[in-house]
Amino acid sequence: MFQGIYPAIVTPFRVDESIDEQAYIEILKAQENAGVHGFYFCGTGGEGLMMTVAERKRLLEVTLQEKRPGTRIIVHVSAFFPQDSIELIHHAAEAGADAVALIPPGYYSPLDDEAVFQYYRWMTAESALPMMIYHLPAYSHYAISYALFERLMEIPNVIGIKDSTGDVLAIYRYLQHPSHPVVFNGQDQTTLTALVNGAQGIISGPANLMPGKFVGLWDAFKAGDLALAGKLQSEINQVLAVIHQYPLVPAIKQAMVLMGQPAGIPRRPSRSFGDGEAIRLRQQLAAVEML
Repeated sequence: MFQGIYPAIVTPFRVDESIDEQAYIEILKAQENAGVHGFYFCGTGGEGLMMTVAERKRLLEVTLQEKRPGTRIIVHVSAFFPQDSIELIHHAAEAGADAVALIPPGYYSPLDDEAVFQYYRWMTAESALPMMIYHLPAYSHYAISYALFERLMEIPNVIGIKDSTGDVLAIYRYLQHPSHPVVFNGQDQTTLTALVNGAQGIISGPANLMPGKFVGLWDAFKAGDLALAGKLQSEINQVLAVIHQYPLVPAIKQAMVLMGQPAGIPRRPSRSFGDGEAIRLRQQLAAVEML
């Protein structure tokens, strides 16, 4: 069963933009030590779309080799060239992942609902693993209507959706679907509200920074301690208010480095922080007791 806290695990790049596998393994272990339930692999936070197919395959193999038994892996397989997605879908199944996730095709928007439906039907026909819809219209520039969601849930292998819109009412409506979909929230500031409305878990880039807070929120919610869960949500929001002042993935990585974690640098065209920005971020994180 898919539930709990799934960091959108970061990929540590060296200055020459190669992947630092040992640093990556350290990050995996630190997240698992904090109690996370799974990893969302090569998503937005992992910069998957900035990596080659070969890099994505290799990193998944490392992940599956190093993860603990019981840690579940959802593989983001989106690519601009659909045949690359198919190759990644096949590899995810062969390597032993638990599910794949796919964003609606971008750039050539606006597509219509029929084109998006046919795209998912095509991709799921290639998948031996269950597939989640990855709804991130801020990046894909395509919003999935509830009517389209209902159609997509009729496709064999589609098990649910990761919704990153922050629309908690949409999450509630998804959960009323008779197929009992898996619904993960992707907007961190609404984590507790989404859980109260029935979401089975979250997929989060900022969880890389503070997995303990997210796991603590999850545990408190499951135990019925809404006061503690609310307190942790407030603490998470204080950190989000800092990192959202900057480009998200570079900010997450810089904050992790400041916290002593080997997150490396972002891959171009994203840029690393300048010295002044890093100093300012350090001061802001200290002010919210993250350093």
